[in-house]
Amino acid sequence: MNPKLLLINTLTLLYRESQLPQTDKRDTELLMAVCTDIKTAVADLTVDKTGKMLHELKALAIEMINAPLGTEYDLAELLQKVQIICDPDPTLFEAFRDNILVELEPDEIKKTVIRIHRSFKKYFKEKEAKAVLSKYATKARYRPEEVGDISKFISELVTELEPYRSVDVEKDPAIISEINFDNLEEIAAAYEKVQEARNGETVLQTGWQGINKMLNGGVRLGETIVIGALQHNNKSGFSRSLFKHFCLYNKPFMFDEKKKPLLVLISFEDPQEIIMEWFYKSLKEGETGKFVSPEEISNTDPIEIARYVQGKLYANGFNIRIVHTNPSEWSYMDIQNKILSFEAEGFEVKALVIDYLAMIPTTGCTQGPNGVDLRDLFRRMRNFTAARKIAQVTPHQLSTEAKLLVRQDTLDFVKKIANGGYYSGSRQIDQEVDTELYLHIEKVDGKSYQTIQRGKRRGTDITPEKDKYCVLPFQPIGGLLDDINGPDSSVPKPGAISKAAQDAGGEQPFWLDLDSI
Repeated sequence: MNPKLLLINTLTLLYRESQLPQTDKRDTELLMAVCTDIKTAVADLTVDKTGKMLHELKALAIEMINAPLGTEYDLAELLQKVQIICDPDPTLFEAFRDNILVELEPDEIKKTVIRIHRSFKKYFKEKEAKAVLSKYATKARYRPEEVGDISKFISELVTELEPYRSVDVEKDPAIISEINFDNLEEIAAAYEKVQEARNGETVLQTGWQGINKMLNGGVRLGETIVIGALQHNNKSGFSRSLFKHFCLYNKPFMFDEKKKPLLVLISFEDPQEIIMEWFYKSLKEGETGKFVSPEEISNTDPIEIARYVQGKLYANGFNIRIVHTNPSEWSYMDIQNKILSFEAEGFEVKALVIDYLAMIPTTGCTQGPNGVDLRDLFRRMRNFTAARKIAQVTPHQLSTEAKLLVRQDTLDFVKKIANGGYYSGSRQIDQEVDTELYLHIEKVDGKSYQTIQRGKRRGTDITPEKDKYCVLPFQPIGGLLDDINGPDSSVPKPGAISKAAQDAGGEQPFWLDLDSI
């Protein structure tokens, strides 16, 4: 888009905007950026007629941008001003006049304003993309010593260009779904989705009854859950347990019956041997109630272990992929590309557990102060998984402020930090996820308890306050045992016995006040 067209479009937009009833906002920043982008040399205005014309058109545009919202323009006066300015180029004035004189309905005016806005944004996106290409081309041509590994160099280029990708189609690529109320079938299809959600078909239940109550049945397909905790408070173990639960206690619900259901676990921390040992121990100890020693694992035929674990996790029909990756070598684009590659293989990904997302660089994300890049990382990943109805779970470290808080008092720590934005790297991660779970381990009389508090959750379901808090006791064998197929193992608070045990005649420790529970 040349400078003449940019300025004429700016004037057209501003005039058409003034015709809209109850105009209450204007993208002043974008319009000023357009004007600023057009450079005019003041020293040459007496000689350069085209430069003088651009300078005066720019001045007129800035005057209109700075005018109060609701300013009404006399059409004849505006046309006269532009005609005088465009004396060196009468065809430019004619183009402006022909556009302005066309009478449009309010809806058509809105479409015109939106179209010009989009053309400006596209212009700047293309300009920025060209700058990125130029930077990498210069490095490759004149500073080859900085290129290093060519595949990594290309990957960095692709990642940096990713924000500038756009598809020139009529449908807005940002729109995930749209309902036309003129179409009865579209409305009915939307209510089918409501029924699916209510019937639990689009929910992945966990192995803990207390957590299922907390989540109104389980983890919804398409939602992103962040699990916040301090170091050594079972973030990875809890996330891994959820992955196991998805396999064990759910039947695949498919949006495309031709696809195969897939659950994906990406670890940026623990290597595969640790993860695989954990799965075997967790499954075996949960089933038998007997301790699985390192010696037992070492002395058992690997094929036997593999057959056991595969049989358990594959029983309900899910496929599984576990990926261990060096986080410094990946970006969010690599995660997304991995998911896309699974889709290309014929899979429909139902859940993605990332341990943990914040470990990767924020390459390609919006940069800025106060954790803007980290927040944008969560936003990009949530948008990606939500559009594909993939349940996404990732742990996240809590901040130093949370550490100071727990040093003062560990009692009810998760209740104190809920909805407080105590995330390391960015206090605003909560704005980019659907559900928050806070974890902390509390000890009473030598026994450990996993305390869980639910924070925010998008949706209309009203969860009783008592169900937003859950305490699961760690067992000597098996850790946090699944209870979905038996009595509810959750307790009202650390040190208490389960409600199921109370109902069965168990005695409450004398130091706990049941009336306050």
